[in-house]
Parts: sequence; structure tokens; C-alpha cells
Amino acid sequence: AIDEEPSVTHHYYAVTALDEAGNESAPSPSVYLNFSLLPVRQLAVEQRDTLQPVVTWLHPGGDIEGFHVYVNGQQVTLIPQVETSFTDTGYSEGVDRTFEIVAVDALGEEGPKNKVVLPAVVALPQEGEAIKRNIMNRVSVDVTNSSSEDIPQAKVALEIAGVQYPEDTVFVRANDTDFVSLVVPGESSLEDTVPVTTTLVISKVGTTARRIRTGTLPVSYSTLVLVVMSEGTTRGGEGRVRFVLENTGDASIDLVTAGGPQPETVIT
Repeated sequence: AIDEEPSVTHHYYAVTALDEAGNESAPSPSVYLNFSLLPVRQLAVEQRDTLQPVVTWLHPGGDIEGFHVYVNGQQVTLIPQVETSFTDTGYSEGVDRTFEIVAVDALGEEGPKNKVVLPAVVALPQEGEAIKRNIMNRVSVDVTNSSSEDIPQAKVALEIAGVQYPEDTVFVRANDTDFVSLVVPGESSLEDTVPVTTTLVISKVGTTARRIRTGTLPVSYSTLVLVVMSEGTTRGGEGRVRFVLENTGDASIDLVTAGGPQPETVIT
């Protein structure tokens, strides 16, 4: 039988048998079930610089007492907490942390657990990286995985001087280091030193683990080199010119020429 409208206040089911004469047997033993003990959702953990990890989640509510938290398989909440966040005060750098959150009702009954893993992996710009003004830059970011598990889809993003740039993904094997190269424009308005935030995100269905590292990068000056060459031009007449544009940066650029509203390869 399917109960299409389960009660949030009545938590027991029993079954009786009926014969053809309508005689009913005694009820069967009852089984406790609390429909409010749904698993938490949008479970996420974030660890920034040297701060302790913070775990957050959502729950639809109902007839629950609170939540128990398990870290690496050990229950760390003596009584159910009502808050939907948890700070891992026992955290130490370089060690995987597994967080399990479970809803609990007034009788101490637990619902299904939901789990998020914060692996020992970190992303930082490579030593000696810098930004050059007026050109497109490639900033290489090392992703070091000290975990015993592979990280197949780690997303890495850079925020420089408050501007977020497109992310890229990298596969990092256990106990190994790989890198990802991100394209960053060298805005002419950048100061000589700019703040940089490197974010590493590992997402699975319904869970997200995020590590954030902040620092600075030096900024220097560069430019594109343009050489214009004429072909037999005379004053007052018509002629042909061509130019060579040297890209002094590490990242490719797209050049669009136009003599009007539409891009053209020949300008007259």
C-alpha cells in the first residue's frame, strides 16, 4: 500500500487482516516512521586560507529536533543542533575531512545522512607569476592533491582586483600536482600590486566543497607592437598600407578590422 499523503504528526503504521465475514485481527507490531526526517540538501563546505571549514545546508523543516553532525565518521554533536551550519574546530591542514549531516526528531530517530568531502587539495598561482598591463596574460595555477583519492573535475577560478574571470577544470591524481592555465586581461588601470583570490570547487550532485586562497600578484607594463608599412603612397593620392601587430603576451588575441559598421579584412 502507498500512503500518498503521509502525516507529519502520526509516525506509526500497523496492518490488520480481515476475513470474508468482516472479522478483523489484532494490529500488527507498529513501525516508527517520521516523514520529516528528510535528508539535508544543498550541502556545502568552504575553507578559506587558514580558517576552519564551515559546513552549511538546507532542510525543509517539519517535526524535527535538529541535526547531528558527523566528522570522519564520528558524531561531534552531543545534542541535536538547530543551526544549519557547523564550524569544524578540529580541522588541520593537509587532511581529508568528511562531513555527514542528519536530521533528528524528538525521539532521537535519525533520517538519511547526506555527505560532503573536503579533500586535502589546494590551488595557488605558480611562483613568479605576474600580470602585465595592456596584453592578455596566462596565469598558471598549481593544483596540489594530498588526498588518497583522484580529483577528476576540479574547477579553478581567479578573481583579480575584484573581477571574476572564467574558470577551467583539471584532473588531479591522488598525491600529485597538476596545473591549469587561466587567461586574464591586463587592464591598464591595475595598480602595481593587485589582490588575487584563487577558488577551487569540487561539486557532486547536491554537494559542493570549496577551498579559497587569497594573496597578491605584481603588475608590470607591456604593450602590443604595431608596425605600419606603406606601399608607394604619395601625398594627395591613394596608396596601400599594411601593418604587422606583434603580440608580446602569452595568450592569443583576436583582431577585428573594419572600415565601417561590419568587420572587414580589407579597408578602403
